[in-house]
This record gives sequence, C-alpha cells and structure tokens, in this order.
Amino acid sequence: MLVWGRQSDLINTWMDELEMLVYEFGLDQKVLTETRKLLTRAIDEQINVGRKNSCVALGCLYLACRIVGEYVPLNRVLKVPLGHGVSNSEFRSIVRTLIIRLQISTSAINLRPEQYLSGIVRLLRMDHEFGDSFDLADLEKGATRILLRPFAKSFGGNPAILAAASLYLGSMDLGHRLKQQALAEAAGASELGLRNCIKGLSLGSQERTLGRAAH
Repeated sequence: MLVWGRQSDLINTWMDELEMLVYEFGLDQKVLTETRKLLTRAIDEQINVGRKNSCVALGCLYLACRIVGEYVPLNRVLKVPLGHGVSNSEFRSIVRTLIIRLQISTSAINLRPEQYLSGIVRLLRMDHEFGDSFDLADLEKGATRILLRPFAKSFGGNPAILAAASLYLGSMDLGHRLKQQALAEAAGASELGLRNCIKGLSLGSQERTLGRAAH
C-alpha cells in the first residue's frame, strides 16, 4: 500500500486532470466528488499497480458519471488526452475490475432512459449541433414521450441508441432534423445501429397510430 503522502499526491495529480474533463463535458460537480472517492479507494486497493494510472483515473470518472446519473459514452472518454494510448478493450477491462474490486452494484451504475437522453443533448450542445431556433426543452419533452412509449421499450438493446433515435424523431416533429452522424457519436454507437433504431421506432409509431384508428 502507498504511504499517505505519495497516495495523496497521486490522487491530487489525477484529480487536477479530471476536473478539467468534468468542466469540458459540462458535468455536475458531484461527479468530481464521486470520482475522488472512487480513485482514493482504487489506489488504496492498489488497483493501479501494474496498470496505467491514467486508465484507472478515467475508469473512476466514467463510473462516477454513471453513479451520479450523467451519461458520457465510453468512446468520448477515450478521445480525451488522458485516454491516448488506451484501447477500448483495456478500458472496459479496467472498468470491470473497478466494479468488482470496489464492489459497485449494478443498480448503482444503471442509468434511466431519460438520463441517456439528457446526456446526449448535453454533448450535442457542447458540439454546437443545435441552431438558435431549437427549443431544447420542447425537444427533450417530445423525445422523452417517444422514449417512454410501450413499443419503444420492446426494442431493448442499447438504451443510448434508443435515446438518440428518440431525439432524432423528436427533432423532426419540431420541424428540424438532427444529424444522424452527430447523434450516433454522442450515443457511442454506429450510424447503422442508429438508423435501424429510428426505422423501428417510426414503424412502431405508425402501427400504434393505425391501431388507434382501427378502433
């Protein structure tokens, strides 16, 4: 185990870097508090020994986001300078190790559908994907209605893709059309996966409308 002085210096070094990321991603400051807790425990458990410290630090940030209820896709985390040289598989392995060794429950890191949605909107806003005419409150409201419909839940699979598809359809209802490439990127998904989900949601909505008309 590291002596307290070295442990404290290591934590402070990485927290300075992570604080900039929290600001860059527009995250709640609670994420920073939770990240420090996880990083302190990880270093105390020597999870960083034999592993890249930057990878462990980013893993703590990623999990802290989910614990607080903020969505940031894994691919976005790996694009920051701290993630350079860290592979997708290596990062996933670290996250799994942190969950097991720190005994983080699945329920603690599961996000609600609307949290995926608001997280994607936050990232799109940061990327300047919304024009001045966009009413984000109306967009989120409409997308949430689509997202929480019974037929939407039947899709299962990746909840981030489902949220992104709901935002796309919600934007069309408002007379806009969000870029599928930007939505897929913000959801950490492929454009093909997003297009398939949009198609499925559109068909589900049409069938629901026809069903109502038949009655």
